[in-house]
Amino acid sequence: MEYEIGSTDRIRFTDNPITIKQEIDDTFTHIIKTSCDINLLVKDYIGDSIFTANDREIEVRVYKNDANSRDNCIFYGFLVPNTYNQDFAEVYTEITLNC
Repeated sequence: MEYEIGSTDRIRFTDNPITIKQEIDDTFTHIIKTSCDINLLVKDYIGDSIFTANDREIEVRVYKNDANSRDNCIFYGFLVPNTYNQDFAEVYTEITLNC
Protein backbone atom coordinates (compact mmCIF):
# COMPACT_ATOMS: atom_id res chain seq x y z
CA MET A 1 0.00 0.00 0.00
CA GLU A 2 1.30 3.45 -0.84
CA TYR A 3 0.53 6.57 1.17
CA GLU A 4 0.92 10.11 -0.08
CA ILE A 5 0.77 12.33 2.99
CA GLY A 6 -1.58 15.28 2.65
CA SER A 7 -3.51 13.88 -0.30
CA THR A 8 -6.49 13.22 2.00
CA ASP A 9 -7.70 14.55 5.32
CA ARG A 10 -7.05 11.19 6.99
CA ILE A 11 -3.23 11.41 7.10
CA ARG A 12 -1.36 14.69 7.29
CA PHE A 13 1.88 16.11 8.64
CA THR A 14 2.28 17.72 12.04
CA ASP A 15 3.81 21.20 12.47
CA ASN A 16 7.29 19.64 12.64
CA PRO A 17 6.85 16.88 10.04
CA ILE A 18 10.28 15.45 9.23
CA THR A 19 13.64 15.24 10.97
CA ILE A 20 16.56 13.76 9.03
CA LYS A 21 19.75 13.06 10.98
CA GLN A 22 23.16 12.02 9.69
CA GLU A 23 25.91 10.58 11.86
CA ILE A 24 29.55 9.83 11.16
CA ASP A 25 31.45 7.99 13.91
CA ASP A 26 34.84 9.44 13.07
CA THR A 27 36.90 10.94 10.27
CA PHE A 28 37.97 7.59 8.84
CA THR A 29 34.52 6.01 8.69
CA HIS A 30 33.04 5.88 5.20
CA ILE A 31 29.53 4.85 6.22
CA ILE A 32 27.16 7.70 6.96
CA LYS A 33 24.26 6.63 9.15
CA THR A 34 21.06 8.45 8.20
CA SER A 35 17.75 8.27 10.02
CA CYS A 36 14.41 9.95 9.47
CA ASP A 37 11.55 10.59 11.90
CA ILE A 38 8.18 11.31 10.28
CA ASN A 39 5.54 12.93 12.49
CA LEU A 40 1.97 12.40 11.33
CA LEU A 41 -1.57 13.23 12.38
CA VAL A 42 -3.82 10.32 11.47
CA LYS A 43 -7.57 10.00 11.67
CA ASP A 44 -7.85 6.25 11.11
CA TYR A 45 -5.91 3.35 12.55
CA ILE A 46 -2.96 2.63 10.24
CA GLY A 47 -1.08 0.12 12.39
CA ASP A 48 -2.24 -2.83 10.34
CA SER A 49 -0.81 -1.19 7.19
CA ILE A 50 2.62 -0.47 8.65
CA PHE A 51 3.10 -3.48 10.91
CA THR A 52 6.02 -5.65 9.87
CA ALA A 53 8.54 -7.96 11.45
CA ASN A 54 10.87 -7.64 8.45
CA ASP A 55 13.10 -4.57 8.63
CA ARG A 56 13.34 -4.34 4.81
CA GLU A 57 9.66 -4.76 3.96
CA ILE A 58 8.31 -1.20 4.13
CA GLU A 59 10.17 1.37 2.05
CA VAL A 60 10.07 5.06 2.95
CA ARG A 61 10.85 7.79 0.46
CA VAL A 62 10.84 11.48 1.28
CA TYR A 63 10.75 13.93 -1.59
CA LYS A 64 11.33 17.65 -1.49
CA ASN A 65 8.47 19.54 -3.18
CA ASP A 66 7.59 17.08 -5.99
CA ALA A 67 7.23 13.31 -5.66
CA ASN A 68 7.00 12.93 -9.44
CA SER A 69 10.59 14.10 -9.90
CA ARG A 70 12.95 11.36 -8.71
CA ASP A 71 15.74 13.97 -8.48
CA ASN A 72 14.14 15.48 -5.38
CA CYS A 73 14.45 12.40 -3.12
CA ILE A 74 16.09 13.57 0.13
CA PHE A 75 15.67 10.30 2.06
CA TYR A 76 15.26 6.67 1.06
CA GLY A 77 15.18 3.98 3.70
CA PHE A 78 13.02 1.49 5.55
CA LEU A 79 10.54 1.71 8.39
CA VAL A 80 11.99 0.42 11.65
CA PRO A 81 9.66 -2.45 12.66
CA ASN A 82 7.23 -1.95 15.52
CA THR A 83 8.52 1.44 16.71
CA TYR A 84 5.25 3.37 16.73
CA ASN A 85 2.15 3.55 18.87
CA GLN A 86 -1.30 4.92 18.19
CA ASP A 87 -4.03 5.51 20.72
CA PHE A 88 -7.75 5.69 20.07
CA ALA A 89 -8.85 8.48 22.41
CA GLU A 90 -8.78 11.42 19.99
CA VAL A 91 -10.13 12.07 16.50
CA TYR A 92 -6.59 12.78 15.30
CA THR A 93 -3.66 10.93 16.79
CA GLU A 94 -0.03 11.99 16.45
CA ILE A 95 2.37 9.18 15.61
CA THR A 96 6.06 9.14 14.82
CA LEU A 97 7.49 6.70 12.32
CA ASN A 98 11.20 5.88 12.70
CA CYS A 99 13.04 5.09 9.48
